[in-house]
Amino acid sequence: MNKYVLNPQESNIYKMIPLGLENAKRVKDIAVPLNLEERDIHNAIHSMCRKNIPICSSRKEPFGVYIPLTEDERRIGLVSLSNQANSMTQRIELVGSIDLKTWRNTIATTVQTNLDDEVKHD
Repeated sequence: MNKYVLNPQESNIYKMIPLGLENAKRVKDIAVPLNLEERDIHNAIHSMCRKNIPICSSRKEPFGVYIPLTEDERRIGLVSLSNQANSMTQRIELVGSIDLKTWRNTIATTVQTNLDDEVKHD
C-alpha cells in the first residue's frame, strides 16, 4: 500500500480536521489559528483527498469539514459535494450559453436611493 506524505502545511491542517460529523469544524476556525487564508485550507483539503484522506464537509448543522467515521457520515458529506458540483455544472452551462455580443442589451440596472435624502427634518 502506498504511503502518502503530507507537507508541513497539510500536516498542520490535517491535525485540526476532526473525526466525525458531530465534530465538524468550520474552515475559518482552522484557518485563523494557522494564520492561513480559507482558500489555502480548501486547496490543502483537495490535495489531501488525492492522498487518500476522506475529508467531507457539511453545509447543514453541524457546519464544517470532518473525516467521516461511518458510511452515513460519508453519504452526508458526498451529498454536499454533489450539490455543489451540480450547481457549478449549471453555472458552466449558463455562462457558456450567454451571447457575448448582446448580453449587455438584456440588462437594466437600478440605483438604491439613500433613505436619509428622503426623510424631511423639521
